[in-house]
Amino acid sequence: VLAEQFMAQETSRLHYLPIPGTLFAASKTSGFHQKVQRIIAQHQFDVVYGLCRTFPTDLLRVTEQLHVEWHAMGYPNWTKYLPRHRSILNLENKIFNPNNTKCVVTNSQLVKAQIIEHYSYPEERIQIVYNGIDHKRFFPATKAERAALRSKFKFSESDKIILFVAENFKIKGLSSAIRAVAKADNRQPDTKLVIIGGDDREPYLALANSLGIADRVIFRGRQNNLRDYYVMADMLLYPSLYEPFGNVCLEAFSCGIPVITTRRNGSSEIIDHGCNGFIVDTQHNIAEMADYIGKLCSLNRDERQAFYDSALSKSKQFNWTTHIDQIEALLKMLKQGHIPGTC
Repeated sequence: VLAEQFMAQETSRLHYLPIPGTLFAASKTSGFHQKVQRIIAQHQFDVVYGLCRTFPTDLLRVTEQLHVEWHAMGYPNWTKYLPRHRSILNLENKIFNPNNTKCVVTNSQLVKAQIIEHYSYPEERIQIVYNGIDHKRFFPATKAERAALRSKFKFSESDKIILFVAENFKIKGLSSAIRAVAKADNRQPDTKLVIIGGDDREPYLALANSLGIADRVIFRGRQNNLRDYYVMADMLLYPSLYEPFGNVCLEAFSCGIPVITTRRNGSSEIIDHGCNGFIVDTQHNIAEMADYIGKLCSLNRDERQAFYDSALSKSKQFNWTTHIDQIEALLKMLKQGHIPGTC
């Protein structure tokens, strides 16, 4: 394992090669890449499995936003000439040269399509392997447990709890979530938006206050007991600007909670629209999100149970054992000299 930090224990079969932090480079991304490749060149590895932006690799798993997509969304065009952006964009361009990366794994169809669109990487050499979920950590609550948790956290049974979970409030669309709740608030006066995460709350409190719903927006900071919040919620609202696969959606499903998210979030691909959640095109679809909040809040008991059952059933298709088996099969294939999609 080549990394700046290593949280596991070394064994006879698991070794850690530390990568020192980067101080002087166009970007931390490119600096890390250069150091990793210098160390790789000193060894004879059977297979190199990349989990970050680096090349050459045998297998590269893409878990971050493609910078070519993210830059176009979040920055003025001229900034692509700044050292940081230029270095990451150049690195990304080289990574998706098929001569540098034998096989690519994505965790969504969204990112697979983007790689093909921007870099013309061979489609047959891109494999989709979805993320897994620990079903022993995230699972539904009984009615009694749900009621006890609501009482513990000072919520009533009549409250409609809309959950938002993220560390980066801007990228995950908190401002859109607040606006959607405000727009739905006239029809759903018992809604409460509960926000989990450690980002700066002040701009969002100001927004909620300006929209007249400050008393319905509740910040709880970082939490280790995420399952408690999922199982007492009525839905997860996650209007992400863009990400390959938001694991919080799968966590919510595994707790039997429906999800509202955007098509720019790869985990929208696991949602059956109208059955276990709802999908909007982008975070700008405020009115549509408000309508879906209203629909989920107004479900009768049987309809609500159908949504919860569908969410839980879908989550059962995803686990880490299946994920690891698929990755291991690719690594074995590459070790034997076979590249997926080639003769």
